[in-house]
Amino acid sequence: MGLRLESDVPLGIFLSGELDSSSVFHYAHRAGLHPLKTFTIGFDQPHWDESKDARRIADHFQTEHHLLNLPEADMLCDLPGAISTLARHFDEPFGDSSALPTYFISRLARHHVTAILGGDELFAGYDSYKGFYFAEKHRLLPSFLGARLAPEAIQFSARFLPSSHHYSALRLAKVLRQSGLKLEDLYFEKMAAVEGETLKRVLSPDFFKP
Repeated sequence: MGLRLESDVPLGIFLSGELDSSSVFHYAHRAGLHPLKTFTIGFDQPHWDESKDARRIADHFQTEHHLLNLPEADMLCDLPGAISTLARHFDEPFGDSSALPTYFISRLARHHVTAILGGDELFAGYDSYKGFYFAEKHRLLPSFLGARLAPEAIQFSARFLPSSHHYSALRLAKVLRQSGLKLEDLYFEKMAAVEGETLKRVLSPDFFKP
């Protein structure tokens, strides 16, 4: 970690309060990065907002903490300019909506630091990995039950769940439906916006040739 802290420009850390960014923060602090500058984005949707968790960590370590509260209405007002800027920088199709909050928090951080440390997926902190664990256990069920009935029951139940759990239930149903796939294929299908079978129907076979 010490090598990553060698810099001739000010360093900061995106702090969500979850496992990944908090682990990066911990090791940076232990390696001697002081004072620490941390940056967090807050939302007006409670199931998206992690700013309270981030604040607890920042207060414990007494960082110079910067919070950007981004109500949905404010983001929508700034959306055309943000999308135009992102399209120019990516210079290719990019369908991950997380680019939007990343853009807004990066714009704030740039007023204070030049480089940012991050750690997405380095410490297995995403709920995605829970789905893979369930998929592994799910394979023990008879195929007719595991591949059809259980996923369909979860997907049907999702419509009656609050919004904070609805999407998670749909994701779980998708993972369980595809639980017979190899791990790398399961991860690809889980992260893809369009399932592989759908792509095979709409794209030319030449697209899939090595």
